[in-house]
Amino acid sequence: MNKKILKIFSNVATICLVVIVLLTIPVAMPKILGWEAYCVLSGSMEPDFGIGSLIYVKHDNYNEVQVGDVITYRLGTDTDAVMTHRVIEIDDENDAFITKGDANDDKDLEPVKFKRLIGKPFLVIPFLGYLYNIYGNFYGRAIMFVVFIIAALVYLGESLVGRKEKEK
Repeated sequence: MNKKILKIFSNVATICLVVIVLLTIPVAMPKILGWEAYCVLSGSMEPDFGIGSLIYVKHDNYNEVQVGDVITYRLGTDTDAVMTHRVIEIDDENDAFITKGDANDDKDLEPVKFKRLIGKPFLVIPFLGYLYNIYGNFYGRAIMFVVFIIAALVYLGESLVGRKEKEK
């Protein structure tokens, strides 16, 4: 009976390890490749960017942005908050973009200074942003780490028991 229970725990541990590795890919990939990743928090860009979508953003210079491009930018110099909207006009005189959310009726109230540009989104994965937000904070990473350690220990324990039984 112990052998069956240990085998079940081993299978669950293996599944947990695979899931953790698969969840790590969308988080680690942008960091490795020099991209940024963000979770869409509002419906201002629906239907192209749904709430909870994960967007990947490539860094771009302001002079590469054209009217009609979707850009991701910082909301201010003193905040980490970001927004993703479409450029509807470029104000070269004031070094700013005029933006608007696709689902919004009016343009944004505040122009986006060129220096606040992060880049252009190039990949959208629906709903994965929710997991990214969980995995991206301290508690989410701590939980994943603990689950990983427990799963690894169960997997290693099952392997050691299997070897000992083969030796008998």
